[in-house]
Amino acid sequence: MIGDIDRRLQEWARRTLPGISISLKEPEGQCQEPGIALYLLDLASNPPLRGARRPPLQMTLRYLITAWADEITEAHDWLFSLFSSASDLSEFEIEAGPVPLTLWRCFGISPRPAFILKVPLRQPRVEPVARMVTQPMVVSPKAMTSMEGTVVGPGQVPLTGAVVELPALSLFANTDHKGRFRFSSVPAQPEALNLKVRAKGRELDVAASPGRADQAHDLVIYFNLED
Repeated sequence: MIGDIDRRLQEWARRTLPGISISLKEPEGQCQEPGIALYLLDLASNPPLRGARRPPLQMTLRYLITAWADEITEAHDWLFSLFSSASDLSEFEIEAGPVPLTLWRCFGISPRPAFILKVPLRQPRVEPVARMVTQPMVVSPKAMTSMEGTVVGPGQVPLTGAVVELPALSLFANTDHKGRFRFSSVPAQPEALNLKVRAKGRELDVAASPGRADQAHDLVIYFNLED
C-alpha cells in the first residue's frame, strides 16, 4: 500500500516537473545531480470511523519535499511548482508551519527550503464471516454442589487466615477464626478436585472430593508447619 503511494507521488512530481530526477531517499549534504526528494518521514495512525463494524486501517503518511540544483534559484522554482501543484490537489495536504530545524540536524546537513506533504492511506479490512448455525444449541447443565472444610495445624489447632484455592475453577477462600472455609458452588461430577492451601509462608496440595460436601466440615486438611 505505501509503495503505491510512493509511486503515485513520483508520477505527480514527474507531471509537475518533467525530466527532473526524483529520489525517495533522505536528503544528502552533497548531491550528485540536480533533483527533488520525496522522503517518507513517518506514519501516523488516524482514529477509526464511527459506526463501521470493522473500521478500515487509516493512517497519514508525511513526506519531506525538497529540491537541489547547481543554481539555487532553479531549486527554489522547482519547490514552488511542487508546492503550488500540491495545493490544488484534494488528495494531498500541506502541513502548516516550517520544517523543524532538528530534522536537518538528524540528516547532518544544513537547513534548506522544504515543506511536508501529508497523504492519507485507507485500507479496508475483511469482515470475518460468521458461520451459519445448522444444528440446534444443546445445553448440558452440570450438577453443582458446595465444598467446605477445616484447615488445622499441629495439635489440631485451627489455622486462621489460610488461603484455600481451587486453581481449576479460579476460586479461593480464606479460613475464619475456626479454620473453616467454604466454596458455595463447585461441580459435583469430578471425583476429586485439587486444592492448594497456603499458610505461614508454606504451601500444600490436596485432592478433595466434592461429593462429600453435604457433610458439614467433613473435609479436614492437616497442615504441618513443623517440618
